[in-house]
Amino acid sequence: MTSQIVTREELYRMLWAEPATTVAARLGVSDRYLSQKVCPRLGVPAPPPGYWAKRAVGRAPPAPPLPERSPGIEQLWRRSDRPRQPLRPRTKPVAQRRHRKPCPGLHPLVREAAVHLVMIGTGNNGEYLKPRRKRLADLSVTCETLFRSLTFANALYQSLEGAGCRVMLALDTEELLRIDIGSDGGGDGNGERDLLRWAPVRPTVAYVYGVPIGLAVVEASEAVEMMYVGGGRHIRESEFDAKKHFGPTWKAELEKPSGRLTLTAYSPFHPFPWSRRWIETGGKPLAAQLPAILGAVEIAALDLATKLETVDWYFERES
Repeated sequence: MTSQIVTREELYRMLWAEPATTVAARLGVSDRYLSQKVCPRLGVPAPPPGYWAKRAVGRAPPAPPLPERSPGIEQLWRRSDRPRQPLRPRTKPVAQRRHRKPCPGLHPLVREAAVHLVMIGTGNNGEYLKPRRKRLADLSVTCETLFRSLTFANALYQSLEGAGCRVMLALDTEELLRIDIGSDGGGDGNGERDLLRWAPVRPTVAYVYGVPIGLAVVEASEAVEMMYVGGGRHIRESEFDAKKHFGPTWKAELEKPSGRLTLTAYSPFHPFPWSRRWIETGGKPLAAQLPAILGAVEIAALDLATKLETVDWYFERES
């Protein structure tokens, strides 16, 4: 069985026919890996603790039905060399999506990012945080803007979730690309002056009508007049005091984080490029732009869905 492909329907039947330890051994994984990794990826419900003891005496509850496969849920699994996922049906627009109510609490991606980024934030004043982990929400900010960026990302993700649009890290089998995003928050991160050195291994995507749309929150950079003070260090010209610094010094214009957040939404499909950026202004924070952001993302998803269906890419062609 370890060399065979297992579909979510097959796994569902196996899990409700015999104990998870038996199924896991047959698949060549541990029962913990099966319950915490494989089942969530395939969206397969597993029997609750004590199920088999109750079944032995005829008191077990009936098995719940296998849920329909939603965006972000895989259809196939095998231990290695996981196959490319098959094309999926489109999720049609429905009227209730227009009534967006943010979900309460912290989104799981924000909670995970907060735990990791807060831990590395100390001592990184004025510089972009560079986490060691690669599987995190797409946030490139400084310690000074970390709380604001997490708050905005949570509002964005929860607003999308409230509209029925799942937000998550793209699955390995989805073959979705993260575009190059520079430290100005735009879709071109190849410049020599770009400050960002961290990028997630998988893009953060929202499935809008089943169409994945990439989302990246970046603190924009700006050109700042700096003074060289020796030892490879530069400080802002406004902070320079000639009485405290000796030796050769000179001015240099360097890119530094500006404190203004940006959001870039983009198509993760290389043949169908699209991106749009929103940036904080003096009197208009990103959170105040959420209605416009959600509307633009929805329109882009509908347009992208039509292009994908036309060439049988990602979605099944409608009959």
